[in-house]
Amino acid sequence: MVSHRIQNLEKRLCGSLLDLGRHTRQTEPGELFYRPA
Repeated sequence: MVSHRIQNLEKRLCGSLLDLGRHTRQTEPGELFYRPA
């Protein structure tokens, strides 16, 4: 049960990191947190 929840968290974390990587590739490092929506 617990390991199942951990696996779900890991999947979500991986997905978030992939989305973040996709986003950052389109921005300059300095703009990362200042880019308008």
